[in-house]
Amino acid sequence: VRSLQSLTILRCPGPSSDAWSPLWQGLPQSLTHLNISENSLNDHAVAALCGALRSRAIHLASLNLHGNRCKDIQRLADLVSRGQVEMLNLSENTLNDKSIQQLCEMLTAPSCRLVNLSLD
Repeated sequence: VRSLQSLTILRCPGPSSDAWSPLWQGLPQSLTHLNISENSLNDHAVAALCGALRSRAIHLASLNLHGNRCKDIQRLADLVSRGQVEMLNLSENTLNDKSIQQLCEMLTAPSCRLVNLSLD
């Protein structure tokens, strides 16, 4: 698993937010593409993912969070601000005014390396 570069988990809405944490903690540093679309992930699960990516110094070329339940994206914005994500898909989430403010702050961060942001 150490050379795993791409991981896709689609349409698995059953697990609770806490059930995802062991998976996040086990992600290898070689991972560059993570697609976890349509899993009903809430803010707690996404924050735990971001914490694991940050602590393990994993840099993603793409992170696809399409069709989840992201609203408060502060930890995600912090991760992107640090230059750890280059492409981010947040389409079909429950973003609100606070989320948009967090996105704006993220995009103006000096170390942000984001080249593609999808909000369809």
